[in-house]
Formats: sequence, structure tokens, C-alpha cells
Amino acid sequence: MMTMSHLFIFDFDGTLIDTNSIKRDSLIAACNQLNLEQRISLDVYSYASSFINRSGISRSSKFMSDFSSRLKLEEIQFLNETYSK
Repeated sequence: MMTMSHLFIFDFDGTLIDTNSIKRDSLIAACNQLNLEQRISLDVYSYASSFINRSGISRSSKFMSDFSSRLKLEEIQFLNETYSK
């Protein structure tokens, strides 16, 4: 008796579905909620685009590197959690 195996491949890095615009919009909303444009003179639209383009680095590391000297830890965690939703 011959059996057939089936494999399912799930691809979550944007190849099957481009999620970059969704990620960008959620990061912009989080930055706006923290009022970062006025507080630290951040161009949130440029920042969100550059954040998305720096792939290969964990988002937590990017947020810490970008904001550890300018934001409270809970604000950085808020950015990370909001971006992850």
C-alpha cells in the first residue's frame, strides 16, 4: 500500500503577503500616540520606513538602539508591543 505525504509551507516574511505597509502604519500610530514628533523631533514617517527597511535585526534591538537615550523603557516597550500586534 502506497501513502502520499503532504507538506504545508507557511511563509511569514512578506513573500506571500506583503505586511510592510501594515507594520509601517502601526509603527506610525504608536509613535504618534507617544507624541514623538514633537517630543524628540522625530519624523515618524521617515523613521517608520527606515525601521521596516532595516530587516534582519530584531525589532526590540532596533527600538533599544534608536531610543534608549531618549525614551523611558516603558515607552520603548510600548513601541515594541504595538508594532508586534
